Amino acid sequence: MLAGCTPYPEEFGRLYREKGYWADLTLGEVLDVSIKKYGPKEALIYGDLRITYNLLGEKVDRLASHFLNLGLKPLDIVVFQLANTVEHVFTFLALIKIGVIPVMALPAHRFTEINHFVQYSGAVATFTPTVVRKFEKITHIAAAVPLISRWASSPVPQRYDLSSLKVIQNGGARLAPELRRHIVEQFKCIPQEVFGTGEGLLCLVPLDADEDMIMNSSGKPISPGDEIKVMDDKGNEVPDGQQGELIVRGPYTIRGYYNAPETNKTAFTADGYYYMGDIVRKNERGYVFTEGRKKDLINRGGEKISCEEVENFILANPKVENVCLVAMPDEVFGEKGCAFVLLKPGEAMDFKELIDFLKKQNIASFKLPERLEVVSAFPLSPAGKILKRKLRDDITEKLKSEKASSK
Repeated sequence: MLAGCTPYPEEFGRLYREKGYWADLTLGEVLDVSIKKYGPKEALIYGDLRITYNLLGEKVDRLASHFLNLGLKPLDIVVFQLANTVEHVFTFLALIKIGVIPVMALPAHRFTEINHFVQYSGAVATFTPTVVRKFEKITHIAAAVPLISRWASSPVPQRYDLSSLKVIQNGGARLAPELRRHIVEQFKCIPQEVFGTGEGLLCLVPLDADEDMIMNSSGKPISPGDEIKVMDDKGNEVPDGQQGELIVRGPYTIRGYYNAPETNKTAFTADGYYYMGDIVRKNERGYVFTEGRKKDLINRGGEKISCEEVENFILANPKVENVCLVAMPDEVFGEKGCAFVLLKPGEAMDFKELIDFLKKQNIASFKLPERLEVVSAFPLSPAGKILKRKLRDDITEKLKSEKASSK
């Protein structure tokens, strides 16, 4: 076991092997098995390129030999940041095959992030892109809420032939049912919700699921070995249908962060479950319904407000393209809700109009936002997630400024 990593308990290793979740093969060995089995069949399609398994194996082996000649050796760590091209596949597999450990960076990462990865991991090399992506007719798109919401209100997609498109996947944050319906109506394809964490658990809504699950759920775990529980604040598992924090362990969920023993004490339970930080409900069929992040609740004088719930109500307004509800500090209640709203082109909205709209939906009055900020764009992470922390910081500073100027 690499120093700094947390091993799986022996009894779970035995269980995962007995169940067939672990085959004791490296990714390089899995590639060799696939090459032997599928040799002349196509492994990769990229534009006009068609790469067979045999050709893939030749290119990977040649590149692996080149890396060894350059001085890379097993257990070396490198930072890996390449675009979605065949070179990405060749390079990644070649590194894996010689036992080099790639730290996967996002395409949008720049010097600050890459430098942090290098310093923290002790990387000996970096792999960065030098080519531009190519595009062809596609059947599946993996996207995120900000992008999908813009597509939904843009005339641009109507200018193109999208008949090949079959599935639009959404990840990073829950896609509101209204936007899922829009995908069906405008793009004539299936919205597929993807929910999980880089630490392990992955949930998908099966493409043949019933309409209710496709439109409302966040999917169910992909492996029968995934163990999920929904817990209350006291650490007790709650019945199906009740909300609580999701915890998980399984054959591909980590047991600890690299070189972070103090963080691991609070990120994992004593029996190896990982705290996801997501507030969810679970039904009797194992489907998960996300309600928001644990820290994405506004505590208004003891009343807990789910940001995602209120956001979904606001998204029902035809003027709204996207919305984020965040907590703003309040001297009396501790926290109140501030709605950051991105309107569709040419639309306008004031605070009274927003509240009147929400009141017609008969929601509890304590859930109503108590401030409206109309914005032209949201701050986004490199992965395309809306940075709610930045919005909270912005409104906190704005309130401080307003208070100071009123004295």
